Amino acid sequence: MAEAIAERAQEALSYLTPEERPIFQRCFRLLAEAHSELDTHPLRDGLDADEFLYYFGDVFGLADASSRLEESVHQRLQDVVNQWMALIEALDVSRTASFASRLRVQQHRLRVQVLLDTLTVSNTTAANLVSTPDDVASQCSICKDQLAQPEHTIVQLPCHPTHLFHRDCVQPWVEDYLNCPICRVEIELPPASDSHSDSDSDSDSEPDV
Repeated sequence: MAEAIAERAQEALSYLTPEERPIFQRCFRLLAEAHSELDTHPLRDGLDADEFLYYFGDVFGLADASSRLEESVHQRLQDVVNQWMALIEALDVSRTASFASRLRVQQHRLRVQVLLDTLTVSNTTAANLVSTPDDVASQCSICKDQLAQPEHTIVQLPCHPTHLFHRDCVQPWVEDYLNCPICRVEIELPPASDSHSDSDSDSDSEPDV
C-alpha cells in the first residue's frame, strides 16, 4: 500500500514545474517517513505532539501553493496526501492501542509483584505452618515440589495460613487469575498508586512485551 502511494506521489509531482515541486516533495517525503517510523517500530506508542508537528506541519502549509495550481493537478496531489494520511492514521491508532494495552499489562504485573513482596515468608515459618501428618501441605500445590528449598522464595496467600507456594509458581497464576490456586478466593491487589513509586523513572519508557 505504501509503495503504491509513493508511486502515485511521483506521478503527481511530474505535473509540477521545477519551481512548484520542492514544497510538495518535502511534504510527501515527511509523510512517507511518518509511515515508516510507525511501520518499522511495532512496539512504539503513537506519534506524539512534536512528531505530529514535524511530519504533518507541511501538509497544513500546502493550501497557498495548491491555490496556484490547475484543478486537476491539485486534485492529484490532494489525493496522495489523503491516502498517506489515512494510512498513517490507521497505523497510529493501532500503535497507540497496542502500546496502551502492553502498558496496562506491565502495570498489572507490577502490582502483583508489589503484593507478593509483602506475602513472602521464610522457609522456617513455612515449615511450621505446614506440619501435617501426610506432608501434603509441605508441597507447593502448583509444581508439587517441596516448599522449603533454598533456591525458592515462599509466598503465603492471605486466604489461609497453609496456602503456601513457590513464588516462581504462584506469580504467573496470580497475574492471570487473581485468585488462590487452591481455594479460588479472589486476591485484592494494592492500589495502582502504591506500585508506581518504583517505576516513575520508567514511566516514559517503552513497556515490555
